Amino acid sequence: MARIIQDDTVLFLNSEVKLEDLDLTAQEGFILSRITRKTAVREVYQLSLLDRAATASVLKKLVDQGVLGIDEPEKEEPVAAAVPLPKRDYGGFIFNLLELQEEIDLPQDLKKEILFVHTQMDEWTNYELLGLTPDAGEAAVRTAFLQLSKIFHPDVYFRKRLGSYQTRINQIYSHLAAAHATLTDPVECVQYRRRLIDEGKILPGPNDLPEDPMERERRLQRQAKEQRILNNPMLKRVQKGREFFEAGEADIQKQAWISAANNFKFAIMYDPHNELYKHKAEQVKDLADRAAAERVYQRGLVLESYGQDGYFEMFIKAATMYPNGAEFNVKVARSYCDQTDYREALPFAKRAVAVEPKNNEYRLLLGQILLKLKDKAEAAKQFEAVIKAEPENELAKNLLKEAKKWF
Repeated sequence: MARIIQDDTVLFLNSEVKLEDLDLTAQEGFILSRITRKTAVREVYQLSLLDRAATASVLKKLVDQGVLGIDEPEKEEPVAAAVPLPKRDYGGFIFNLLELQEEIDLPQDLKKEILFVHTQMDEWTNYELLGLTPDAGEAAVRTAFLQLSKIFHPDVYFRKRLGSYQTRINQIYSHLAAAHATLTDPVECVQYRRRLIDEGKILPGPNDLPEDPMERERRLQRQAKEQRILNNPMLKRVQKGREFFEAGEADIQKQAWISAANNFKFAIMYDPHNELYKHKAEQVKDLADRAAAERVYQRGLVLESYGQDGYFEMFIKAATMYPNGAEFNVKVARSYCDQTDYREALPFAKRAVAVEPKNNEYRLLLGQILLKLKDKAEAAKQFEAVIKAEPENELAKNLLKEAKKWF
């Protein structure tokens, strides 16, 4: 047990075990459904609807039975940057303690450098980002870019746990690559330096040739037009919608249906006339509704298995959230039958049969409910349908005889 409750212990499903042969409780089945390939115990605790002690107890039992195996993860030392970090005085910069305390495979000094650069890079010139003075030539730009790539290239941290720092590293490297491309392109570099000079961010150097007054006027007009486009609120809304759409597309790849549906919803909110966004939202709606209902249903199963109040309400909520979930409707119908409330059970049983008309178990349940409500003609129809599909079904035959007694 001591090994199991360690948060960094990794569990895996024993491939030699046939789950269909096991007599699992609802809690055990639910916990197993949360373990994919190799899963750390801390992740199971986060995904489980049970408390920590109950989850640990279920895990111990499954390990003792050989259903789950234990794989101790290799402990890796935090990765250091491939080259020494730039000597930098962070001055009055205030670091977010929560971000610094994030448990990832990076040392503290590298975390600080990443957080500092990521926060400042939009305000820096390309020279400042590369750690150069404005008079740096093309060779110096290339050297600086290569050195910084050894710190910020995403491949440096391949297979490392980076958490939220993954996005920051990607964005920093993109900025570095763009700065390198601009400063090593003769035409773009001249235009970029002229813009910095106009904005008072650098002083003209000996190699900055005087600009033709007419050309300067045209350049300033182009820049003003570009800035107007960037400041256009409608364009910003469209761009924001695009960001949510792309996030939704990524969610689809991960089969995160609820998150995908929410992202497409926000995309439509920002760009309401985009038919592609509407089409995608419609595509994932059913999957998202089912996933949301499944969460509620699973919570109901856990509450029921522990004899706690509220499970029945969870089953009804799941069936209401996703009416096409036959198993949700059958669960509600059976629960009402346990309370001998057959009239309330009837619509849920009918809905289950409508969703899965070939499911003879559901038809038998509906027929039995109709029989209890004295609707023997309709009950007989259900039993006859079952016998037509399964001629040897003795239960259906006996129930049909009962239904026809008083015809």
